[in-house]
This record gives sequence, structure tokens and C-alpha cells, in this order.
Amino acid sequence: HSFNYSQLFISDFKYDLNPLYEQPFNTKKIQELFSKAKTNYAFFDSTNILNPGRTTSESELEVPLESYIKKEGRLFATLFASNIYRLKTIMRMAEKHGKWVIPIGRSMNSYIESAKEVGLLADETKVLKDERDESLAEDKCVFLLSGSQGDFLGALRRFATGEHRSLKPRKGDIVLFSSKPIPGNEKSVNRIYNMLTEAGCEIVTSKDALIHASGHPSQVDLKKLYDEIRPDHVFPIHGESYFLRKHSELLDSLKIKNTVIYNFHTLHFFENNFEVNEQEQLPPIIIHSKMIELDRGAISRRRKLATTGLVMVAIDQQKGHVTVKTDGLPEGVEFILSEAEAQITSKLQSLKKQDGESAKEELRIFTRTLFKNYLDYKPIVHIL
Repeated sequence: HSFNYSQLFISDFKYDLNPLYEQPFNTKKIQELFSKAKTNYAFFDSTNILNPGRTTSESELEVPLESYIKKEGRLFATLFASNIYRLKTIMRMAEKHGKWVIPIGRSMNSYIESAKEVGLLADETKVLKDERDESLAEDKCVFLLSGSQGDFLGALRRFATGEHRSLKPRKGDIVLFSSKPIPGNEKSVNRIYNMLTEAGCEIVTSKDALIHASGHPSQVDLKKLYDEIRPDHVFPIHGESYFLRKHSELLDSLKIKNTVIYNFHTLHFFENNFEVNEQEQLPPIIIHSKMIELDRGAISRRRKLATTGLVMVAIDQQKGHVTVKTDGLPEGVEFILSEAEAQITSKLQSLKKQDGESAKEELRIFTRTLFKNYLDYKPIVHIL
């Protein structure tokens, strides 16, 4: 059959012509499908567009990883738990050098179990052992830690901080970071580096050895792919706006028609053309607890609570007595509470002739100003 147009959407992909465990990228299949349509549109990943070279093949990691796995002593490796082929390589090398593999962390165990079920990890799993097996000599084990991005509940962070129930970092440990920090996670990962360094561990990252390969195509990969399949029109996707623009510039240099679309743009395809429309940008919906939406005002109040603290003024109307409590303020403030209570009580007496709500609001403003004199900033004040 012949069609007016076809769309090829590939996000988060790797153009690996020498893979370890799967077939090379099948451009002939794409060419065959493209030949059935009058116009062919492609939506391709832009994540690695700033890399002018090619993306490292997974097959190039075997020797560097083995050089560490065969060493004596305790070895820890952290990586994306979803990177099954990397796990497969580590397990193969561990078996080769007579070591056991201990997965630690819920996601690590979940992905390994799922990979076993679908046959992606078949023979390799015979080297797996449970971390609670006390018969194992730790220097004959490779520990796989989840949470390579410094995730708060991840096994890597719990290990680095000493919070793990049995494994504590110690001098001489080797920790392989077979992954890179996702943009935005650098600070969390650097904290892990620091903690492990201070514990005496040897940290090995992709800057030290070829132990990680990206899962995204770089410029050389994209050029080869475009040269093979020659789409009629390309929409750069998956990346920062800056990345999308750089991808567009690469396509311009290759004389390939392209259109950049950003968040909230809509793309409509017709029989012989397409149309891009800008839509109103919708604010994010934040869900907290049991699917309860948290409005932006509540978020703003939380932010203020976090940065300025809270003062609560409880008034006994019958006795005319005032009690002041604080939360999130410096400890030194406790010494001036009695003085604050006296001044607020005096202000309260002067407001007796005003109606209740008006008096409460004036008392709230007075209290905020009073504490600003002590703190040099105004905390949140609630009059109870």
C-alpha cells in the first residue's frame, strides 16, 4: 500500500552498529517503510546533540569494566537499574573471575527479576546472591547499588551515608559510577562523591575510565543515520530547547528540512502538509498525598514557612493573657518570648475597642514587625 505520509518517532535511542547483545540498528527496515509513503517525517532524540563525535558502543566497555571487576577487595558499582545489558556484562565478568553479584535496592532487584522473566538475563543470573547471605566473603562480591543519581531512598546514598543496615563504606573500597549525572542531579551526586572520598573509597567515574556509554546518539551517529534513511522532514525532540535548536542547525547543514517544536506546541498533520500551533502554557499540577491537588498558594506558603519560620500567638480573651510559641526560628529567640508576650499583651489592650477581625489583623502586623526587630526578617504569624 502507498500512504500520503509516515511518521518515525524514536526517543531515547542509540545508534550502535556494534552492540554486544542485540542486532545492529536496522536502517534497511526504516528505508523499506519509508518507501511506502509520499512524505516521511522523523522525530529524533536531541539529548547528545552537543557531542560532536559518536556515542561509545556498549561493546567498548567490556575490557575497562573487567579490569576493575577482577581486582581483589570489595567492589561496588552503581548504574541505572534499567540498563540490563550493562548488568549483563558485569555479571559475565564477575563469573569469569569467580565473584558473586549482589543486587541492592528495590529497583535493582525489580529490573533484574523482570529481565529474567523475559529472557534478557538467562545464564548470567547464576552468579546472583542475596545480600543477607552471611557465608559470602565480601572481597569476592560485586555489589550493584541502585540510585546512581543520588536518589534519597537509593541504595547508593544509604551506603555512602552509612545508613545501610550491613554495608558501610571503608578505606580501600572501589566504587564504579557506570552512569553520568542527569543534568540537575550534579549536586546530589557530588555529595555522594564527597562522602565516599572522606570514607577512604576509590571513586571511578566515566572521566577516569571507559566504564559508561551514553544511550543517546551524538552528532556523528545522527549524520550517519540521516544519510542512510533521508527523511523528508525532521522534528528534533527530547532535549532542552537549546538542544533542539542545535539539532535543527545540524539538520540545516545536512540540507534536511526541519521544524523545531517546543513544550505546549501542537502539531497537526494533513494530507499534504502539517501545521504547528502554540497553545497556552498550563501551570503544573502538583499532587500530594492521596491524589489531593496542592494549589500554588499553598506551595508559596510552604516556601515561606521553610525560609522564615512561624510565630503563633494564642490569646485568652477572658483573662487577657497572651502566649507566644515559635517553630523554625533560631534557638536564641526563646530568650525574648516573655518580652514579646508583654508587648503583644500591651498592644492587645489598646485594641479592645476594635472589632475582632480588625484587631487580629493589626495584632498580626504588630507581631511580625516586633519579630523583625529581633531577627531582621518577618516570620509568618498566626493569631489563634
